[in-house]
Amino acid sequence: MLEFQGHLNKLTANTTGYDNANLFRFKVQGYCKRVGKRQKALAYLLGYKPSSFSEKLYGTDNAVLTPPEIKLIIKTLAEWQAINYRLEAVELLNLKNLTERAFTQSEWNTYPLNQLDYQYVTSLNLLQS
Repeated sequence: MLEFQGHLNKLTANTTGYDNANLFRFKVQGYCKRVGKRQKALAYLLGYKPSSFSEKLYGTDNAVLTPPEIKLIIKTLAEWQAINYRLEAVELLNLKNLTERAFTQSEWNTYPLNQLDYQYVTSLNLLQS
């Protein structure tokens, strides 16, 4: 239990104080690491040099990610199986002030987004079973 509490405290400490833009970056980097990919790979897929993409992720020099870029990042994470749940995709959209409707129903029903599980098992669900 203490070990779990330690991991929980680390996670909380790592995300406390993040605004949505920074939390988006933090989550994207974490999802990439989950599957052994680097941020650099996303940069190249979007057609950017890694340094330019980093500026967009960090929001430096007035660089911002556009909605089409955000959608491509999410599709790429889904294709890499770095995200497995639709809720993870929606959370990333929300962190960039977009809604689930940023993707059309047709896009949700097309690969790779159609591979995302609609159900999301939370720790609360596990406690109730």
